[in-house]
Amino acid sequence: MTHYRNATMEVFKPDIGGYQQPCRVRFDKESIRVEYDEDGLTCAYSGKAKSEGHYELTAEGFQGGATLHTFPDSIIFEGFWKQDVAYGMWRIRLDDQG
Repeated sequence: MTHYRNATMEVFKPDIGGYQQPCRVRFDKESIRVEYDEDGLTCAYSGKAKSEGHYELTAEGFQGGATLHTFPDSIIFEGFWKQDVAYGMWRIRLDDQG
């Protein structure tokens, strides 16, 4: 499994616009996990590949779900997320593999 400890999420929420936030990503062809810190807590989404480069994720410890999509050799994942009643789009740029 490949780990990126210093990735960046670009998050868009329709009601407030966009912002960037650090995150951590682990993935391989079968699964993915995205973690980020919010309000002093670690939030996570994890899931399985539906087909190559296309993942469906479920929130851990709260109501939510997400999708992420990428192409081979890309450093970008893009998709949709929802968390409780909030929702939006996100783009994750992988960086600092470790």
